Amino acid sequence: MTTTNEVLATYVAAMAHGGSMENDSAEFFAWLNLIRALAWEEGAESAFYEPEIRGQVDYPDNPYEEQA
Repeated sequence: MTTTNEVLATYVAAMAHGGSMENDSAEFFAWLNLIRALAWEEGAESAFYEPEIRGQVDYPDNPYEEQA
């Protein structure tokens, strides 16, 4: 299994266009948090539409939405 740090290293190497690693890694983590936020929303939406639990679950706010 590939780790986030391995993906980050590959991303930074691919984006090496004279920018700083700080800028590239910040852009990477912004992208990663966007993906996490979208996945969280999809999971929450999927669970919400289950008839057995509809109206019984109070979902917390998406923790990744603020970071995206």
